Amino acid sequence: MTHWHRQSSPFFPILTNLVSCISIPFTHLSKYPGVGGLHFSRCRKRSSRNLALRSTVFALATALLLLPAPQIAAQQVDEPGELQILASHETEKDSGLWVDGEYIGYLRDFWGNKRIILYPGEHEVSVRKFGYQDFTRKVSIDPGKVQLLPLMMELDVNARYPTTNTATLKINANPPDAAVLIDGAYVGYARQVSGILKSLTVTAGRRKIRIEMQGYRPYETEVEIPAGKTSEIRATLTKGGAELDGAPRIVYATIRDGVTELQLRPGRLYLYGMAVGDSSRSSLFSLGQYASVFHEGGYAGAAVAYGSNDRNTYTTQTERHILGGASIGGSWQTMRSFYGSNAAARASETRTNFTLDQNAFVVVLALASGQQQITLDGLPGLEMDSFHGGAGAAASMVIAHAELPPGSYTVVERSAAQAQDADPDVMTDLLAVFAFGHH
Repeated sequence: MTHWHRQSSPFFPILTNLVSCISIPFTHLSKYPGVGGLHFSRCRKRSSRNLALRSTVFALATALLLLPAPQIAAQQVDEPGELQILASHETEKDSGLWVDGEYIGYLRDFWGNKRIILYPGEHEVSVRKFGYQDFTRKVSIDPGKVQLLPLMMELDVNARYPTTNTATLKINANPPDAAVLIDGAYVGYARQVSGILKSLTVTAGRRKIRIEMQGYRPYETEVEIPAGKTSEIRATLTKGGAELDGAPRIVYATIRDGVTELQLRPGRLYLYGMAVGDSSRSSLFSLGQYASVFHEGGYAGAAVAYGSNDRNTYTTQTERHILGGASIGGSWQTMRSFYGSNAAARASETRTNFTLDQNAFVVVLALASGQQQITLDGLPGLEMDSFHGGAGAAASMVIAHAELPPGSYTVVERSAAQAQDADPDVMTDLLAVFAFGHH
């Protein structure tokens, strides 16, 4: 049984062009091209061969992308690692954190659900706090492992607090976690120095102000601050930067085994997919607009979701399950999504048809519950970003992309290699295609 949903959440609305056994009407909102409302629909327990666009479509290309299963269970090509910084004093948690020269937040922010997820390899980590020496270290991140970094901040005996020829500077900045730097020195994050009763005492004269945050364009200005006076700077950072500007692209993709929560690196839009390995109960994603396929046992076998939040979760009672996602960067004129699913017993194939009226960056999420291999057919130039499957896996998933010209396409997902102890009656296939139209 296939379900299409639109969940109430802080995600912004984007057109979901769902094509189902039963007609699913949608409307366009003139404010955003390709943005619209969505009606719900439900399919019968049949193969998604019945899921097709109502208009006639023709496949322009039939290039085959074969994604071989790796020999190690739950191994993928780019599984990230995690960095945990261990602070020795409570005051250190208000320090600012830079990774590879980019400010990502203050330390206290990473003591909750938010984690520091990094690609495997060497990274430079710098922790800064006014009145202390910068703490800078090189760390090596291994795939799927947690790297611990003990933090020992030392007082800067050369730090000087203004006592003569002083002035007052008030800063009101958003987002509240953005770093505030004066003449290149970190003085705190915006929430620390913003507000009615908060201000900074600075040496009068000409000062360079910089406010920065990962995923935003920095704010920079030079101001003349008169002695004995109060000056104020107001700044709201706009989303942008290296990961958000330019053509649409995948800036980060990962698939993880045995987790129910995923945090992705900053992007403009976030895609998620989950699949399970047995017939127990599972919930759908907690946030976003999503599509799901229910197996013959009546529970979710696989689901996808998309939205503007870099973290998503679901719950499950299954012993084996996978969760993956991709951060999409860049900019685009339109975004459309297309889906296919198969909930029949021993499901092994699904497909979806779609038509592009402009050049598009296309991202494919393919999921198979209870099976270890996936092949994708029909899209020329398709490149794999992340894969999970192979011997020992309970489910499989592919994240891939292609740059396509205008035309009509059919993409086919084929699954194989039944997982050990998998019930053939609860196998499902789910295919999601996201097309980001651009010039």
